[in-house]
Amino acid sequence: MMRAHTEPAAMSVHPYTDDELARLKAMPKRATNSGARWQEKPSAAPAHRQRNFQVVTQTDMHFVIYQRENLADEADFSCGIRYCPLGAVPLPLARYNGPSHIHKNIVYRPHIHNTTAAAIWPAGHPIPKPARLTGTPPWRVRWPAC
Repeated sequence: MMRAHTEPAAMSVHPYTDDELARLKAMPKRATNSGARWQEKPSAAPAHRQRNFQVVTQTDMHFVIYQRENLADEADFSCGIRYCPLGAVPLPLARYNGPSHIHKNIVYRPHIHNTTAAAIWPAGHPIPKPARLTGTPPWRVRWPAC
């Protein structure tokens, strides 16, 4: 059964540790909508397309894995995962970006943003932190494993 996730107006956020965040990412998961379709956004003048996979664990913990790509630049893509605890603020766990832009010390190379315990705002959203290289040459990247 699918459930809708809405962001509560004001809720406290569980004080996640780095070990808890790593366990959330490593848990075996299964997509409940493996045939998710691409949607162009915004609908009036599409700039990118995106699809969202609803994902659950054996213990009924809910996640969303998304894929997004720019319609005009195939090097401009991202894939991410967020944890969606019932009745709480969704928590982005990681975002994988393609080589379409410069990110401080990373120049046009694929990179990853991982959420850390120290980087979570009281509102539950990660503070932007430096990215790290994926280790894959940009010409070999299409969709990183999410």
